[in-house]
Amino acid sequence: MRPLMADSADRVLGGGEKGKGAAGRKAPVERELLRRQRHRKLGRFVIAGAFAVALAGGYVGLQRDWHGAALAAMDRGLDTAFRAAGLGVAEVTLEGRRRAGPEALRRALGVAVGDPILRLDLEDLQHRVEGVGWVETATVTRRLPDRLHIAIIEREPFARWQLDGRTALIDRTGQVILADVGARYLTLPRLVGPGANLRAAELFALLDSAPALKRQVSTASLIRERRWDIGMESGVTVRLPETDPGEAWARFSEVNRRDGLLEKRLNLIDLRVPGRVIVRLEPPAAEPGAVERET
Repeated sequence: MRPLMADSADRVLGGGEKGKGAAGRKAPVERELLRRQRHRKLGRFVIAGAFAVALAGGYVGLQRDWHGAALAAMDRGLDTAFRAAGLGVAEVTLEGRRRAGPEALRRALGVAVGDPILRLDLEDLQHRVEGVGWVETATVTRRLPDRLHIAIIEREPFARWQLDGRTALIDRTGQVILADVGARYLTLPRLVGPGANLRAAELFALLDSAPALKRQVSTASLIRERRWDIGMESGVTVRLPETDPGEAWARFSEVNRRDGLLEKRLNLIDLRVPGRVIVRLEPPAAEPGAVERET
């Protein structure tokens, strides 16, 4: 558990100093429990008084036809009461963070020290925290009297997705974690093209059927959002069909195991014709004017 924002000490309730026995730890715990009991008792009295003051202020404002002023007076009265009762935010603790930046989480949360803890909209705070790229799910709870606790589950990096000259980091569902990762996460596979992120899990389930081949995959380009071109580390491009790409990948795996296709001087393996493996040899030198069109 990490402190995200705090005026108080980082240590959570029950953490004694090293070298002290149970007796040494007991006193701080008892003091903390007594402090919380006093806050609860004081809070009940102060909040009750605040409502009375706020209602009185609202009544006076309404008598003078000052509706806005009356509501503002009620708000100020409640805020003052909550703070006086020790019910202002003093600390925000965070659980589950590994990669998400603390500053990004602080900005998303938008909570300041002293904000009345009972007036915070926890559902709204949850949605804000889940808006941070790394965060998949968040749970926000109050730890009265003055602590806000956030538990998050982070997204797992799955692949890089290249589109319009930028490379984003995505999770298994295709959700963007970081919009531009540049040269980072180079060990992750690279997907290219519109819609490729949304079909990442589907593609890798297919590639998993032949682990030896999958280890040699460097890129996967989604062509016209219909089918995949698989780039191998050897420089060979493997064209999968739109229909039943799994069968084609299994066929390629079998032929490669038998004939060692990836060890030959090839630059294209076309699997789009059912039941066939079409190869194109790597030319000794580039021939000007040779253009191959997608069909």
